[in-house]
Amino acid sequence: MGVYFNVIITSSDETLKIELMNLLKSCVAVQISEFLDCSEEEAIEEIKRSVNPILHFVDVRRDISKVIGFYSKFKDFYTYNSSFFFPIVGLDQELTEVKILLESGADNVFFAPFDQNSLYNKLKNCVGKRFGYNILNHPDADQLLNLTSSVVFRIKSDRIKKIVGNRSLFPPLDDSLINKSLDYLLTHILSLKSGNFHETYLRFSSNLLSEFSVKAAFKNSDSSASLNLIFLRLKDKANASYTISVKFEETTDSTHSSAMPSKNSTLLTQRELEVLNLSKLGVPIKVIAKELEISNRTVERHRANIMKKLDATNIVEAIARLNLG
Repeated sequence: MGVYFNVIITSSDETLKIELMNLLKSCVAVQISEFLDCSEEEAIEEIKRSVNPILHFVDVRRDISKVIGFYSKFKDFYTYNSSFFFPIVGLDQELTEVKILLESGADNVFFAPFDQNSLYNKLKNCVGKRFGYNILNHPDADQLLNLTSSVVFRIKSDRIKKIVGNRSLFPPLDDSLINKSLDYLLTHILSLKSGNFHETYLRFSSNLLSEFSVKAAFKNSDSSASLNLIFLRLKDKANASYTISVKFEETTDSTHSSAMPSKNSTLLTQRELEVLNLSKLGVPIKVIAKELEISNRTVERHRANIMKKLDATNIVEAIARLNLG
């Protein structure tokens, strides 16, 4: 089943709009919920309000410099709201202008008249990005994870490639571990409290498990805190990168416990809290759906309800509001 998108077309060319709408209606890569005709600035407001992701097509043939300035200002906004910007250029467009447009980061460039195969391939790529977006790529990931009192490692080829989160709570987990092996982390820094870790990890690395957790503690540390390590694969590939989230084990008497719910958390249903807690760990929509045994569309609906209840414009803001509420 396709993904539901809203489409915004910013153009004064009625012929172009009709041609584009007809192509989109016949494209099997996506399902269109609504077509809108508005300016670039109005599109930003619509993205804030919309439950569905937005495909925003902008005719840049008459004033490409204005559109380049607009996209340079708002490109991160599109990314973090899982919406997509499609500048439409003409075949007779000045080459230098197109080059500057591409350098601004606008990689979904369309040339009018439209090519149906190109449209299909670009939209199919958007669907993959929509459900595979990783919150750890957000520029405020450190601040976000500070609020959740956790640290997240990104592991690739069994080596630590990135560390984000609240390092002040976990002093041994600093940037000196970058490019160290997973084995180094688990033997020199942490002490595992599970006898069957290697068997479980073998299943995980062989793609037989998408996630597992194990208890651990700091080695050679005065801290007696018990930790939870959550191994999470973000893609269904055995050789794909994965994350390890390090959190204090929640106990009723722990100073690091988050057992007391925030005021905002009482606004959410149990399922919405499950979706939001997985989102905190950087889990993409498709992985949340698989973990909770629901559809991608249902995850989307839960996230939309969460954002509405917490008065947030995106899921990152919702996470922050939950922790500050």
